[in-house]
Amino acid sequence: MNNNVAKRRTRFFEPDIVAWPELDPVLLLIAVMLPLVGLVAVTSARMPQGAENPTLFGAETLRHLCITAVGFGLCIVAAQIDYRRYGSKSWVLYAISILFLVALLIPGVAEGDGPRRWLNTPLISFQPSELTKLSLLLLLSYGAGKSSSSIGSLKTFGFGLALLLIPTLLIVAQPDLGTSLIVLTIGGTIGLVSGTKWRHLIAVPTLAVIAGLVSVALNPYQWTRVRSFLDPSLDPLGGAYQAKQTLLALGSGGIAGKGLGMGTMKYHYLPAAPTDSILAVIGEEGGLLATSLIVVTFTALLARGLWIAAHAPDTFGQCLAAGISFQITMQAFVNILVVSGLIPVTGIPLPFISSGGSSLIISLIMMGILLNIARAGRMSRKL
Repeated sequence: MNNNVAKRRTRFFEPDIVAWPELDPVLLLIAVMLPLVGLVAVTSARMPQGAENPTLFGAETLRHLCITAVGFGLCIVAAQIDYRRYGSKSWVLYAISILFLVALLIPGVAEGDGPRRWLNTPLISFQPSELTKLSLLLLLSYGAGKSSSSIGSLKTFGFGLALLLIPTLLIVAQPDLGTSLIVLTIGGTIGLVSGTKWRHLIAVPTLAVIAGLVSVALNPYQWTRVRSFLDPSLDPLGGAYQAKQTLLALGSGGIAGKGLGMGTMKYHYLPAAPTDSILAVIGEEGGLLATSLIVVTFTALLARGLWIAAHAPDTFGQCLAAGISFQITMQAFVNILVVSGLIPVTGIPLPFISSGGSSLIISLIMMGILLNIARAGRMSRKL
C-alpha cells in the first residue's frame, strides 16, 4: 500500500480539506445555495404567522437559522472524515434507526394524532425515517463493496433485500408511503450501480408496487388523494384542494414573480406553505425563473453526483455517491411533480428548502460525505 494512503487512513480528519480548492466547487456551491434559498423562502412563507404572532415568528425563524448553521457545520465535519470509516460502523446506525422506527409504533411516543412519523424526546422531536435513509445508504453501499465478488448471487441479493425491507415495512406502517418508496429506490439504485443481476433487481419495483397498493387499500386518506388526482372535481375542497392551490400559486407568479415576500397565496390559501408547498411560494414570488433555477440546480446535483460516483476509488464510494445523489434528487423531483399537479400528493418535502430540521441536517451530512468521496477520487487519480 502506498505510504500516503496508509497515513491517510490512520487519520480521523482529513488534512487541509477545508482549504480551497480541496472541496468540490460545484457540489459546495449547491450545498450552500439551496439551504440559503430555503431559509429565505421559509421565512417568507411564515409571514402570515408573523402578522398573527410576531414572537412565535421570530422564534421559528431563529430556530430555522440555527438548524441551517448546525447543518452547515455537520456538512463540513462529514467532508473531513474519510467515508470508508463509516462502513464497518454502518450496522450500528442501521440498528439505531430500526429501533427508532419501532418506537414510533408504541402508543404515545409519536408526535400528533395522525401518521406516526415524528419521535418525541425531552429535548427535540425528529423524524427517524430521515436517519434511516442515511443508514441504509451506508450499510447497503458498504455491503455491496464487501460482497463485490458475489454480488450476482441470489443469497447476497436476498440478504440485502431483507435489510431493505425491514425499515420499508416499518415506514409503511406509520403510514408514510412516499418515504417508503424512496427508501426502496435507495436499494434499487445501489443494486444497479453494484452490478446486481436484472432478474434479481426486478424484485425492488415489484415490491414498491405491492407496498403502494396495500398502503392505499389500508389507508383511506391515501385512496382519497389518488381519486382526487384522477378526478379533482370529486373533492375540490378536500383531497384535491392542495394540488389546486399550488397550481394557482405557480400560475399567478408568471415569468418573474410578484417579488420576494409579496405572495398572497401563503395567507391561509396554500396548505403547508413552509413545508410541502414551499416550491409554490417560490413560484408565486419568484416566478418561472426561480422555479426553473431550482430544477436546474437539482439536475446539476444529480449530474455532479454521478460524475463523482464514476470517479470514486472503490465500489463502496461508487454506490454511496450514486445513492446519495439519486436519493436527494428523486425526493426533490417527487416534490416538484406534486406541486405541479403531475402526481398525487405525497407529503414529501423539498430537500434543503422545505422547513424541517431532520431532513435538512441529514441532507447536509449526505452532501458532506459526497464531498469527501469527491476528494478521495481526486486523490486516487493523483497517486
